[in-house]
Amino acid sequence: MRSNSHTFQNQLISFTLFFLPLFVLLSSAMWVMGRIEIDHYRHKIQVQDKAIVDSQKRLADILFQQVLSDLDILAQGITHASEMVSEVHYSQFLKQTFHTFLSEKKYYDQARIIAPNGMEVIRVDFRNGLPVIQDPKLLQDKSKRYYFRNAIRLAPNEVYISPLDLSIEHGKIEHPLKPALRLATPVFDYHAKKIGVLVLNFLAQNLLDTTRQHSFKRSEGSKVMLLNSDGYWLHGASNQQNWGFMFPHGASWRFQNKYPQAWKLFSDQSQGQFETNQGAFTHINLDFPEISKKLATHNFINPYSSRLSSSYLDRLILLVYRPKSALSYGERNTIDRLIQLYMLATAILVLGGWGFMRLRISRQQAFENREKLHAAQVVVDLILKKALQDDPLVDQLKHALENILTLSWLSDHSRGAIFLVEEGRDELVMVVEQGLHKTLLTECARLPYGKCLCGLAAQTSEVIFANCLDQRHSVRYDEIQPHGHYCLPILSNQKLIGILTLYLVDGHVQDASEEELLQTVTKALASVIERKWTDEQLAIALREIKSHRDKLQFERSFIENILIKIRSSDQFEPFGIRYLMAPVEKTAGDLLLSARRPDGVRHIFLGDFTGHGLPSAIGAPTVSDIFYSMTDKGFPAEAIVNEINQKLTLKLPTGIYLTACFLELDSINHKLTVWNAGLPEILIFRNGQRHHTIESENLPLGILDTPIESSSKRLITTQPGDHIYAFTDGVTEPHGHNLEMFGLERLEPLLEEIISNESSLEIILSEIQDYQVTDEQADDITLVEVHC
Repeated sequence: MRSNSHTFQNQLISFTLFFLPLFVLLSSAMWVMGRIEIDHYRHKIQVQDKAIVDSQKRLADILFQQVLSDLDILAQGITHASEMVSEVHYSQFLKQTFHTFLSEKKYYDQARIIAPNGMEVIRVDFRNGLPVIQDPKLLQDKSKRYYFRNAIRLAPNEVYISPLDLSIEHGKIEHPLKPALRLATPVFDYHAKKIGVLVLNFLAQNLLDTTRQHSFKRSEGSKVMLLNSDGYWLHGASNQQNWGFMFPHGASWRFQNKYPQAWKLFSDQSQGQFETNQGAFTHINLDFPEISKKLATHNFINPYSSRLSSSYLDRLILLVYRPKSALSYGERNTIDRLIQLYMLATAILVLGGWGFMRLRISRQQAFENREKLHAAQVVVDLILKKALQDDPLVDQLKHALENILTLSWLSDHSRGAIFLVEEGRDELVMVVEQGLHKTLLTECARLPYGKCLCGLAAQTSEVIFANCLDQRHSVRYDEIQPHGHYCLPILSNQKLIGILTLYLVDGHVQDASEEELLQTVTKALASVIERKWTDEQLAIALREIKSHRDKLQFERSFIENILIKIRSSDQFEPFGIRYLMAPVEKTAGDLLLSARRPDGVRHIFLGDFTGHGLPSAIGAPTVSDIFYSMTDKGFPAEAIVNEINQKLTLKLPTGIYLTACFLELDSINHKLTVWNAGLPEILIFRNGQRHHTIESENLPLGILDTPIESSSKRLITTQPGDHIYAFTDGVTEPHGHNLEMFGLERLEPLLEEIISNESSLEIILSEIQDYQVTDEQADDITLVEVHC
């Protein structure tokens, strides 16, 4: 008994002496392992959270770059359309342009033009997956909305970006809630006249959806949040507390009220990671001014770059939040696992060795994953950077494939291809390739859905993986070597637009993290393809616009020549008059007629249709025919004026009318009868000085179908040597540098000089050109001198 007891005691002492150093060593090793595991856990979640915010920022940068590019293109199109499209079709053209734009760009809710008075004049909404041109009766007054007030004051090429808030219609928040970001820029016609504000309502739900997708992927109690610069939640709080600033009772629903210490740290840095007593935070600012600065370095279709309006410099804050409880839970799981290992004394060494090897493998995998993530991010950045250049799509895809094949797990083969979907057919077309066998260049040039691995990926719109030449690999050739494949669908809004196929070494192990990284690459490829297709469609549209413009110019020239032939008359009586005519365009809106009645009385008619050019010249043939036919028949001036007024009232469209004067000069009896209907004062000079002024006493012709009152005519007794001057407002209304009109005070001295020196009337035109601000003539200029 003693012997057994002594033996047991000796065994116990020996075991203790043997085990104690191992126990101390094991305890120390377990403690070190515990610290490493906790540090690794902390490092892992920091890397994960940093990757989330960095990825989201890159997506936001790309998204806003595309949105501002769209705004530039539309603003340019509006300006060009004002020159190339007739006024009658201008509004319909813009509506159709917006309709086509929203059909292609499905991440906009509205495209509008708001007039300078704040009233919507054109609006196209995106409803139930289709663009809808809004009924004019339903257009709204937006003059009091902040984005209109900010945008209408902007200079050319400036863009106003509104805060991210909820869409409001008829003064109320839309339900279901519709997050919106409004981009507005003033738009001008071809003569640089501001015609309103172009407003795009960007559906910010796309940005929130990507944030929400990250939230769904998170574990261990973490949250992905999106805040505005005032700390209000746009995503991440409860549904009742998001968008607090939009509701009267939501003023207190702010991040800083719940996490005050973290909010103070946000204001000190644009991005970072830190921990407070409430948990761990990883954040980054989405700064729109930074996006604008990047935009200014690239060339758009617009020949000038946009710049961000200084009236709004808001920011969004993207953050990942892990509560203290979630961090403790992860650490506690690590400690519990080590305690279980520690309690299994009989398997300490085995489990310790296994744990050590597991730690090494885990760290190696984490390092490899970080390397893969970094390499994939570099590839994505290179693809997207290349996408901002104007290279053809094939060159951009070739550049993308070359960079994708530099990824380490593909470098053993460096072979692959990119296919695009054949529009209207279930067929793939190989666009670019690298390292493929010549047989495949023929067999796979056009590949039906379902054929071989690439066709299966197209048919299912899912990733197809093969680690060897299995039965699915139906396209083969004699020299084929063992290999594997990743065939990844390229999707745009869940629609298949292409396939990326990559070669792998035979026996390659399928890895979910690899697939996730490669899917990020395919998203970048989808962005490149979408952008180039959109650019091509816009280029086609611009070519069509140019074709229509050329056609319109030809037709206009044809009509102008017809009108000029109609207006010209061999009945014009030039004796005793001089005149100055300087039209803005080939077909002038001004009209000068002269003829004698059978009794010798002289009739002179000077008219000025509203505007200038082709629309203003349409009524001239009618006036000319009435004037010459009735004068030839001996009708008095009063009858001719009334006939012209009645005909123009019936024939002219709304908004077109004729300001005119009619001079009936009886040289034998020295009598002058004058009707002035809207023209500037008629001047009568006697002995070189202004003797009489005849102002307008009638409405312009073509407005009211009522007889011209006889009392409105003026009867003047003339003397030999008198000079009578009548002229259109194009003579007196040019503006100088101080915005003061040329006026009678400058015209009268010129007329006195012309009478005194018997100078040419061209002196007047020269003086007007020297006086006005621009070299471009704004209105037709006509002046007639009658010498009694």
